[in-house]
Amino acid sequence: MEPAGLQMWGWLGFACLSWICLGQAAAGPHYMVTIPAVLEAGAESRLCASLLSPNESLHMTVTLKSKEENITLFQQTSDVPKVLYSVRELEVIVQGQEFVMKEVRKVLIQSYTPQTFIQTDKPIYLPGQTVHFRVITLDSKLRLVNELFDVKVKVPEEMSVAQEDITAQVCSTYTYKQPVPATASLEICRPLDHHVIIPMRITPEHPLGEPEFVVPCHKETKKLDKTGCATFNFNMALFTRVEKLVRTELSVLADVEEEGTGLKYMAIETIQLSYVIGKLSFVDAHKVYERGSVVEGKVKAVYFNDTPIPNKVLHLFEGQRWSVAQLTQNLTTDSDGVAQFSFNTSRFEDNIKLTVSALPTLAYQGYRIPHYENDEHVLSVFRPKTEDTPTNSELEVKTRESELVCNVEEVIKVSFTFVGEAPGPVDIMYLILARGAISTLGLVKVEVLDKPVTKGEITIKLKVSPDMAPLVQVVVFAGLPSENIIAHKADFDTEKCFANQVSLEFSPSSAVPGEENRLQLRAQPDSLCGISAVDQSVLIKEPGKKLNADKA
Repeated sequence: MEPAGLQMWGWLGFACLSWICLGQAAAGPHYMVTIPAVLEAGAESRLCASLLSPNESLHMTVTLKSKEENITLFQQTSDVPKVLYSVRELEVIVQGQEFVMKEVRKVLIQSYTPQTFIQTDKPIYLPGQTVHFRVITLDSKLRLVNELFDVKVKVPEEMSVAQEDITAQVCSTYTYKQPVPATASLEICRPLDHHVIIPMRITPEHPLGEPEFVVPCHKETKKLDKTGCATFNFNMALFTRVEKLVRTELSVLADVEEEGTGLKYMAIETIQLSYVIGKLSFVDAHKVYERGSVVEGKVKAVYFNDTPIPNKVLHLFEGQRWSVAQLTQNLTTDSDGVAQFSFNTSRFEDNIKLTVSALPTLAYQGYRIPHYENDEHVLSVFRPKTEDTPTNSELEVKTRESELVCNVEEVIKVSFTFVGEAPGPVDIMYLILARGAISTLGLVKVEVLDKPVTKGEITIKLKVSPDMAPLVQVVVFAGLPSENIIAHKADFDTEKCFANQVSLEFSPSSAVPGEENRLQLRAQPDSLCGISAVDQSVLIKEPGKKLNADKA
């Protein structure tokens, strides 16, 4: 390298430089790298690196580093990564045969959006005068932005790793809904998992080191069509060849550059990756059976996109999944992905739990392993009712005679009865209604036991505030495993309470005619209080016309 050589990288232009990195080897060359402390995301900036008085052939490397990626900047133009806000490290390494020097500094990469300014012809107007104003939109370099536009990326929220193609659509329109003539770039990456650090590998070809693992990424560029959109297709296999060190999601970054102006906007979306390649379900299956009868039903197999799976071998199990589940039948789906089953219930005395699986066992299928999602179904045994056995599931809000006290935590009791329901969790929802609006809501989880009738009681804590008086309604409801809904409600009277408490007293409390008396009024600060003092006998002529707590 020539003495006092100066190399520049085209990044993003700034009016001033925020910091300077200066390094020196003992009695050797000097180097200097100058870069702004804040870089605009997605734009170009200028980095200045210089070597002073080198006495041998030197190699300089400038790297922009983060947890997600490392970008090595050689003697070339490079774009700043398109992120909304990120603190990264800029690493400068100067290496020769006699010495090696390294400096690291932090830089902030920040996204700047155009700002719109509205200016009137004068600050004050008289009534009836005409207001003249102008609107201007400027970018981060105070350049006029003639037309703003939006960028939208349409991708599925979730995809299965078994799907072959990823289809993404990038669309861009102006604020007045016309398509933007532009070029769109779409990049899909599978980012590193959280807290993963990639080691560097030193080789003769890469004496400064290269990462041992690079996240899978793929990028394509297309022109937007006359509707302002472009459709991209990527092969899922590009991102599923490696499962270690990466997240179960895809990061989608779209960059649209307007023709003629070079104005760029971007949009970011995320696709969650699912390892469910198909789903199994029970259809047209009975919920209750009589002992000794023949139970019939169907199971269905579909791919992740809900298309049927024909000629699929399925396995039907009976019993608890992790303990005594027994394989009872092997089934094969038809062209609609449906298979029928039937069995005699003579040997059963209680509820029957069925599981359909794509595997001949119900063992754990492993982490990040593509699999078919099993389904479970419970058949409840029919039990003839007796005088002591409830026939219907129900909820009941327990009422009370006394009023609810203001600003005191009260307890409302709710009893529940579940009849003939399959074992499992049930959420009992409750709403507290006051003055025509929902004041409070919540839920209490209970469990349906493996027996004909499950009974119990829950409590709801309620604190009456002044804005809830004078009446509170409690509504409870629950969705049962049988898909039935039960509900109940009750009304509760409250005390006549107000947010602003006022007290009035005389001192002394009793007095003779002509005696001096003091009236003391207490209320919250800035309260507007009205006081009237009349002989009590005056009110006898017009009873009921006085404003009191009952009429407030």
